[in-house]
Amino acid sequence: MTRHQRLLDALNATPPRASASEPPVPLVRLWLLRILLPLGGLRQLVRDPQGASRLLAALGVPREPWDASLHGSLESEAALAALRQTLDPVWQALEAQADALVPPVELSENLARLGALVQLSAVDCRLLGCACLLQALRLFEDAADTLGVLTPAKAIGVLATLLDVPEVAVKRALAPAGVLAHSGLLSLRRAGQGTLSTRLELLSASFAEAMLAPDTEPLALLRGAVASSAPARLTLDDYPHLGLSRTLLRTYLASALGHHLAGGNKSGTNVLLYGPPDHAT
Repeated sequence: MTRHQRLLDALNATPPRASASEPPVPLVRLWLLRILLPLGGLRQLVRDPQGASRLLAALGVPREPWDASLHGSLESEAALAALRQTLDPVWQALEAQADALVPPVELSENLARLGALVQLSAVDCRLLGCACLLQALRLFEDAADTLGVLTPAKAIGVLATLLDVPEVAVKRALAPAGVLAHSGLLSLRRAGQGTLSTRLELLSASFAEAMLAPDTEPLALLRGAVASSAPARLTLDDYPHLGLSRTLLRTYLASALGHHLAGGNKSGTNVLLYGPPDHAT
């Protein structure tokens, strides 16, 4: 568990989970079907008739293909084949429009605001949105649990398939030095065993709920980990003793800012001031 999460979990109560009976948005339906079909979660799902009933009903699957009274054991190959035959056209139809599918409006808007503040990449935003929905939607977590215990490497592979992005891009985004982990927004737990939902650690227990709420201020999402500083009271004119160094500093910072705004280096710029407190050189 990250330092940010320990801090905020102490302040925030665990939010309620969305009901499994709520119909998922098309993007989440696509993710559910990717879990069940290409990732192979369907075979594990049918070993739990009650869980299968909830998830398949949410996907709009009629009862007949998997009703135990008609097909005997849900673990039978016949039942699996019937389910695959029913789910496959639904999956293919959603895959055909995958590029147009988006997260819930509130989540999309909050991801855009937060992404602009923290400078998240497109892959960062997709991973963060997926993690928020995984924590907020019981149905999504139940489906992901059918994949069982995942190593960190396997979790990265699952996320790459879910989001349809290169595995190397997911690995880079979830690296300890990446923006997501460095900011505390999302990290990949590498120690011990875990399912997909327990491998992904968000900033706090209430973060997903806040991200799914309308008109959330970006700094409110980071409250407890990032605080807005007081307005500056000094300007460069208050440092005449820097002399030529001040002129060089102004030029250097202007160049760095211009490069940053042009889409160049996203890292910060460091300036070292040293010497006696009243005479930096």
